[in-house]
Amino acid sequence: MLKKLIILALMSIFLVSCFGKKEDMKNNSNSGNIDNGPKVTYDGVDINISKDKLDSQREEISLDDIDLLLNGGDVKNPLLEAGKKFKENLEKTKKSDLTKRIDGGIEFEDFENELKKFPEELKREFTLALDIIDSKTGEKIPKGNVYMNGIKFGEFENGKFEKDFHWPKGIEKFDIIVRTTDYGDAFITLSSLNLEGSYLLGEVKLKKLDVNEKVNIGEEESKVKDKGLTVNIPDCSLVDSEGKCYKGEVTAKMNFMNGSDVNDVENNNLSLNMKALTKEGKIVYLTSGGMAFTDFVTNNGEILSVKKNGKIEITYNVTDDEIRVMETNLYGAGAKNTYWLYDKNKNLWLEKEAEIKLDKENKTWTAIVSEIY
Repeated sequence: MLKKLIILALMSIFLVSCFGKKEDMKNNSNSGNIDNGPKVTYDGVDINISKDKLDSQREEISLDDIDLLLNGGDVKNPLLEAGKKFKENLEKTKKSDLTKRIDGGIEFEDFENELKKFPEELKREFTLALDIIDSKTGEKIPKGNVYMNGIKFGEFENGKFEKDFHWPKGIEKFDIIVRTTDYGDAFITLSSLNLEGSYLLGEVKLKKLDVNEKVNIGEEESKVKDKGLTVNIPDCSLVDSEGKCYKGEVTAKMNFMNGSDVNDVENNNLSLNMKALTKEGKIVYLTSGGMAFTDFVTNNGEILSVKKNGKIEITYNVTDDEIRVMETNLYGAGAKNTYWLYDKNKNLWLEKEAEIKLDKENKTWTAIVSEIY
């Protein structure tokens, strides 16, 4: 449930207040083009490994460049091109997405095997060290799993995680997901671009699930409700990995965060990634009027999805201030029928179509959606 619900929640609404840097999906700078000098090759890509060339190529790269590159952008920088090939090869080893199974993701052994093929001259050594705590109490989370760039990096205990690893130069952006039983997934991004240090240090703050309970779905329309968030599930709208209508017991995992919690950068009480990719291929940074994460998880760990051409209705309560923000962004007026869905495989919010209803009298926002994460 975590995943799918999370999807839902995520879709649930990032009120479109966007700010910050925007970049078109365009070619990266090409000053790193190959010329005379020592070279290494990875999967058909030649890279000049003289120190000045490697340094200049790394200096050209931004975090947004990496996001755009891994989501269809063109590339002229050999380091980035090799990194893209590396990620593509890793994806081929993946047996299940993070959004399909609670234990999905790329196996660490497969990551290490692909890394052996990558030129030694283009690797960097790092130590990832995380403190993992309850966002409200500050207490250490007992145990769970850490994922980095979609790879199962390992288990943590007593709020601590530390691991040494190597990683390709150039794509030094590390999207961390922490997943555990009683909390919603949490997200942070670390980077070592233009830095020579080897330590990646981070604090991850998880919010305890608002809903974490067994429910039966599939026989008739189901409803899951808690703390201003309601999810209506029409009969046979959720399916398993084979696309078959799922009927039976699942664990509903739901979290709701209002706009003030999400946008409170000063207090920084939640670990969330607010970077988004628009339908036009631009990177933007979101503020939110509220978001709900919803997953429906079967007893064998599979995360259900909405069937093809199916719909699920998500409603959450909103304040007068949040309504004003939504009206500014044309929600509920027929001109803004989109929502933001968080893709844990891409580590970005994606803009999706939906039927949006803003009920000012009852102070609710509703999205009828066809995808959940």
